[in-house]
Amino acid sequence: MDDPIITEVRKAGKEIAREADYDIHRLCELLRERERTSSVVVIDRRNKWDR
Repeated sequence: MDDPIITEVRKAGKEIAREADYDIHRLCELLRERERTSSVVVIDRRNKWDR
């Protein structure tokens, strides 16, 4: 059974990996940059005393 959400997530993952030339370090850089430039608020769930 094909789940359209799983299919969409996997497709997006493949596109991002391809964009980073399948390099894990480049992939992390791209994701950090997208996080910085995104309008979506990223929540830090670490304990405030652990930061």
